[in-house]
Amino acid sequence: MIPDEDLPMIQSSALWSGKKLLYKWTKVLFGNPAEVSLENRAFTATLFLVFCAGVGSVFINISVGGSVLKHVLSFSAILLSSISYAISRFTGVWKPMVLPVYVLFLCLLSLGWMIMGGLSGIGAYYFFLLTCAAIIVFDGFWKMFALLLVLIFASFLIILEFFHPELIIPYASIHQRYKDVSFSFILCLLANGSMTYIIFREFHRERATKNMLLESIVREKEKVEKAVSTTQRLLSMVCHDISNALTMVLANTSGSIKVAHRSHNTFNDPENHFDLPGMLDNVKYGALKINEIIESVRLMQAMEDGTTSVQLSRVYVADILENLKRLFFDRLHEKNLRLEISLPQPDPFTVQTEPKIFCNHILSNLLSNAIKYSYTGSIIKINGWKQDGKKNISIIDQGIGIPKDIKEHLFLPGFKVGRIGTQGERGTGFGLLVVKSFIELLGAHIKLESKPEDVFPAEHGTTIEITFKDS
Repeated sequence: MIPDEDLPMIQSSALWSGKKLLYKWTKVLFGNPAEVSLENRAFTATLFLVFCAGVGSVFINISVGGSVLKHVLSFSAILLSSISYAISRFTGVWKPMVLPVYVLFLCLLSLGWMIMGGLSGIGAYYFFLLTCAAIIVFDGFWKMFALLLVLIFASFLIILEFFHPELIIPYASIHQRYKDVSFSFILCLLANGSMTYIIFREFHRERATKNMLLESIVREKEKVEKAVSTTQRLLSMVCHDISNALTMVLANTSGSIKVAHRSHNTFNDPENHFDLPGMLDNVKYGALKINEIIESVRLMQAMEDGTTSVQLSRVYVADILENLKRLFFDRLHEKNLRLEISLPQPDPFTVQTEPKIFCNHILSNLLSNAIKYSYTGSIIKINGWKQDGKKNISIIDQGIGIPKDIKEHLFLPGFKVGRIGTQGERGTGFGLLVVKSFIELLGAHIKLESKPEDVFPAEHGTTIEITFKDS
């Protein structure tokens, strides 16, 4: 005895085996779906079913004692369908045969109508089969033309039978008619059902294939869009972060050129306050920062491609902030901004991060924004503290603040929310989105609070807080 719980598995296995066997035979009989079009396979299947129907008609005619004309008609259908099937299946030439074969079958059916009892016989059943074939095999104008031919032939036969009933050969007996019509009716139903199943199965297969192709295209489209978005983000990041270092390079280069144009006797003149070695050192520092930024972008691209991963290390925050003060010295001086730094004492304040990314792309972006949107003479504060086993760094400005409708979209991809700074500085709209992506990459968390100037005229500004796990 087979256990009841094993019956569904066995039945499912048997059903799957049956489907595989059916697929194998349809592939042999009608062609490989991967190589032969659906229309070609449908036409070949129709011819095969007509052949089967013709063979069935021969046995029916023998069993009911049909006339010689009926045998001739059945053998004609077998011969016509088998020749057309062989040409279509083995040569691949099928389109030129469709209309001639269709008209010949209409003629055979019309003859069958007259020698098989007219409307009381079996001919009408096969007209349904031919109509289904016309809908499936023909396309566009020829579909309508084929259906019109069926209508014309059928109408002509009905009118002919009405006005000239003597042309219709009746059955020899009611018993003969019953056997002929009942067998033929079942045969027609089997042929029609088989054709419908084959066509539906082929349609379902093609639809599944197209759906898989569509899903593949959608996935590739998403990959391309992600790659474009990543490239745009990296390009924006490069432009934004390099501009900070380049500002230092340009400012110190301009100062160096002025010094170089003066007499060498004035180099050491205390009243001129020119420090050429210091300026050149700043130029070098700015160039090194640009190189670090480019290396960081290469690292990011490698991480996006999955060829490397970010390596975290313990970083002294005070050292990072000293680098930032040097990098942004000219911009802070230009807007007369005071940078106040407060870190825990006496132990050095450290965080677990990637130093170049943390300095050049996170804090650099945040401090750049704070400078851009701060008013001349105001204060920017950078604070660090420990709390609940975590380490926090905040950047606080007294700038124009961020309106609520803009704040909601700051960290959403696809939204550009760049605004004009307090001295007309232009923003790209990508800065905070880039910062957020980097912070998440480092396993940290960012929080933003802001009071827009129009709502809080006395205490406006923005506070951004970054939280790290304790290192």
